[in-house]
Amino acid sequence: MDQSQTSRSTQSSSLERWLGAATSPAVSALVLSFLICAVIILLSGENPIRAYGELWSGATTGAGPRTVINRGIPIVAMALAISIPFRSGIINLGGEGQFVLGGFAAAVVAINLDAPGPLVIFVSFLVAAIVGAVWGLLPAVGQTWLRLPILISSLLLNTPARALASYLTKNYFADPAATSTSTEALPASTRIPTISWLSGASASALGVAVLVAAIYAFNRRTAPGYQSHISGINLKFSEYGGVGVSRQTILSMGSGGAMAVSSTTTWSAQGSHGRVCWLPYWPCIERSRFWPRGSSLRRCRLAAWRCNETPEFRGNSPRSFKPS
Repeated sequence: MDQSQTSRSTQSSSLERWLGAATSPAVSALVLSFLICAVIILLSGENPIRAYGELWSGATTGAGPRTVINRGIPIVAMALAISIPFRSGIINLGGEGQFVLGGFAAAVVAINLDAPGPLVIFVSFLVAAIVGAVWGLLPAVGQTWLRLPILISSLLLNTPARALASYLTKNYFADPAATSTSTEALPASTRIPTISWLSGASASALGVAVLVAAIYAFNRRTAPGYQSHISGINLKFSEYGGVGVSRQTILSMGSGGAMAVSSTTTWSAQGSHGRVCWLPYWPCIERSRFWPRGSSLRRCRLAAWRCNETPEFRGNSPRSFKPS
């Protein structure tokens, strides 16, 4: 009798775990997004099952796996950077600025440091992490010492970060042979290698996987990880329980800034272009709303072609880009 009750309780607990995982916010968001996209595809007169089949085929055949992994590396790394302060109840909107300055610092180190390739890559990551952490600490210090809302200050620091990196690139680190504002190309020995058994994807995918496992273990198995979780649920309660909220804010933002630049460092050091370019993507996106003919979008494509930043434009003549 006792054994039967124990087996039934074990089965019910496992069923509850499965139901909890199936109804989690992440799974619900994925299912809802697929359903909404299916409705939009149906309204456009196409078959959503066929569309999703083509989507899967494109991601799993040919160069699809390599493209998916390489494009997913900076997205996952930036998500980790945002999740670290978010777990503590802090919304960090300054990831863009940390991303930009970290990538710029990594590129400058990789171009100018005369050392073996693996050492250059390591030092580039280290310098980029320090730069991103310092930039992430600015809004944290502003909130803890000056009572400046971290949500606003972190967002407003993105514009100075872009302007500073663009100014330094244009006036001190520009490639004189380039027709747009960009650094020199990274030496081949300092670029992150690819992995054949990952369909030729960047080896930085393994580093991002290690970061995911490390952050998961930190959040689940350490006292600071538990404290950050409690702070995210109820800041007043965690402060009453003895958690140093100010110290936690500074550590969370610094860690998030360092993590943000890991995404841009892997992005700037992989691929065949290997340079940091300053293209007017955001101004073009804004202007294209007011000029439907796409003249500003065409200028963006021409800038990408001149900078040789995007592989799909490489080798094409600018005359091939027509306004949409």
